Amino acid sequence: MGFLTDNFLSRFFVDVINLFHGFTGDYVLAMLLFVLLVKVLLLPLDVKSKRSTLKTQMVQPKINAIRERYKNDPQKQSIALRELYKKEDIKMTAGCLPMLLQLPILFAMFGAIRILSNTQSIELVVGLANGQSVLPPSFLWIRNIWQPDTGHSPVMPSLAEFSTAVSTVGKMDPTILQSAQDVLHYSAVNQFAGATSGLTDTTLLGNLFSTAYQTIPTDLVQTASALNYQTVITPVLEAHAGFNNGYYVLPLLTFVTQWILTRMQTKQQAMTTGSVSGSNFMMELLMPLMIAWFAMTTGALFALYWTVGNLWSLGQSLVLNKVLTKSLNEAAAPAKK
Repeated sequence: MGFLTDNFLSRFFVDVINLFHGFTGDYVLAMLLFVLLVKVLLLPLDVKSKRSTLKTQMVQPKINAIRERYKNDPQKQSIALRELYKKEDIKMTAGCLPMLLQLPILFAMFGAIRILSNTQSIELVVGLANGQSVLPPSFLWIRNIWQPDTGHSPVMPSLAEFSTAVSTVGKMDPTILQSAQDVLHYSAVNQFAGATSGLTDTTLLGNLFSTAYQTIPTDLVQTASALNYQTVITPVLEAHAGFNNGYYVLPLLTFVTQWILTRMQTKQQAMTTGSVSGSNFMMELLMPLMIAWFAMTTGALFALYWTVGNLWSLGQSLVLNKVLTKSLNEAAAPAKK
């Protein structure tokens, strides 16, 4: 997805999460702090959006009356509505801002977790290759937070996934990156040696492969057999033998919470505009499905971030509804006397 998922915003998110990790020593706690930071920063916009929505709902009878009065004159209807919004201090764009910010944050977070997952997986493999006894960080039922919380994801990435991570990781300690490339190099040698050492094919192609194998130094073959990717990650695989990385719990929660949140937003939009768009039903499904797919294809921290963020937004919406409705009713009360 290129620039959409690896850009200055994704890198900035990575830096902030790493900063929190420096304080806590735990990436799960760092992510929870990051959720809190994002929600606090977006709170003024959310309050403004909610206030505008509630104000619009309170004057809905006046809006309906104007639409009915000028139903055959769209120009006069538009002018009358603008005057009403100005009089009631309603800014229609205020309700759109939080929704518009969702997509850039979504792609930036997806990219940030991919970057973190790649760098942390590379560092883990390099540590294992250097003889360190380390296991990937786990969280509850998730055995490796840098892999998706799904029943089809292995605890460690495949050789192909690891190779892609090394080739696309970008900024990283050159020494660690070189060590990772060495592991890939030895893995390629080991695979080639395993495939050609016992060849009995007497065809021209078979002879070429056999000749190529004989040119590989014996000590390189021996090193490659002990230091290839599969042998390096064996301690992790043995520690989690018989298990995949998760059980689809967080991806399911991202879908359910996003569906509830999206449905609530579309209902509020319908109440505000007085009309129901035919695309609302599709939006209520498309956004949750897209986010659930992201949650199933990248590190579990993405799903954790989005689930906790959605739960926060749902709770915040209930609180703001209660507080702002009371405040607006009190402000409108003198006008009614």
